[in-house]
Amino acid sequence: MYFRLKSLLRTFFYFSLILWAMSSGYPLAKPAANGESLKESVSTQTPQPAKNNIDSPQVHAEKNDTHTPKEKAMDKAGERIGKGIDKFSRSASLKIGPLLASLGIGGLAVALAAKDSIANFFGTLTILFDKPFQVGQRITIDKYDGTVENVGFRSTRIRTLTGHLVTIPNEMLVNSSVENIGERPHIRWLTNIGITYDTPPDKVEKAVQIIRKILENHEGMKEDFPPRVFFNGFNDWSLNIMVVIWYHPPNYWDYQAWLQNICLEIMRRFEAEDIDFAFPSRTIYVANDDKRQLKLKMLKGEEF
Repeated sequence: MYFRLKSLLRTFFYFSLILWAMSSGYPLAKPAANGESLKESVSTQTPQPAKNNIDSPQVHAEKNDTHTPKEKAMDKAGERIGKGIDKFSRSASLKIGPLLASLGIGGLAVALAAKDSIANFFGTLTILFDKPFQVGQRITIDKYDGTVENVGFRSTRIRTLTGHLVTIPNEMLVNSSVENIGERPHIRWLTNIGITYDTPPDKVEKAVQIIRKILENHEGMKEDFPPRVFFNGFNDWSLNIMVVIWYHPPNYWDYQAWLQNICLEIMRRFEAEDIDFAFPSRTIYVANDDKRQLKLKMLKGEEF
């Protein structure tokens, strides 16, 4: 849409240059001499038919017969307009060429000045017809995250999560990536639960089973989105258990209340099974401990 507007402005600019050239002494056609009317000037540039044909009444009759009444009326109207323009220019001592060139350049200046407003207006039409979001939905664009409060002809107002009101031009909205959080079908929870490295394999498997049992048929589950729980890696200081769930419907505060109960239940079950959560730590091994006996060997030096 922006490129179409740019092409239109370029064509308008070229047309203004042509009019300016005509008014500056570089006409595209021979100008009319002083004292000649607009009609006479045009007639001198067209090839003249034979005098006998012009004076023949039969030729005039045939020519008139080839035009419909509507065309004759249009010809007369054009002739009157031409005479009126010529009369006005002579009485006011004005030249039509410079006047049209001035109007063209002035129109171009106005069009360039209103370019942003026109772009915002077309951005508004895009939002109204394409409907990437609606009033009341939560969206994210660039660094802003909030609820749409109003869509105007020039800009859109968004109330951020911190309570601030942000005004964004519609042209920027339609040319940026907009994430519509209000249209999400569910809320996904992806987390990693780490347990200590001294946990035996049987207890690691037990921990996975505990989490699966807690999440089985939870209140926000759909059959197409069952929870996923796997022991899937070795971190720097923990054995990692990945948990992925999808909560339906995407009601944020109901999801938070449910998630709190799930986390508390995991903590209680792990404590009952004596499974410890891991936290960032570092193990330092000291020489000569039970598993690593320190052996020293004295080297005999050379005798002098």
